[in-house]
Amino acid sequence: MPLGAFVAGILGDWLGVAMTMWILAVCALLGSMPVFASRLVRMRELPRELDLLDSGDGAAEAQR
Repeated sequence: MPLGAFVAGILGDWLGVAMTMWILAVCALLGSMPVFASRLVRMRELPRELDLLDSGDGAAEAQR
C-alpha cells in the first residue's frame, strides 16, 4: 500500500491529480478483469473440496 501511495504521489506531481485519478481508475478496472473473465462469476455454488473452513466438530466431513 505505501508503494502505491508513493507512485500515485509521483504521478500526481508529474501528470496532475485529475490525470492520475483517471489512470488509477483504469488500472483498478483492469485489475478486476481476470475475475470477470473466469468461471467464478458464473458459479452459483463453490466446490466443496476447496472449503478449508472446518468447525472442528466434523460437520464438513459429514457432508461429504
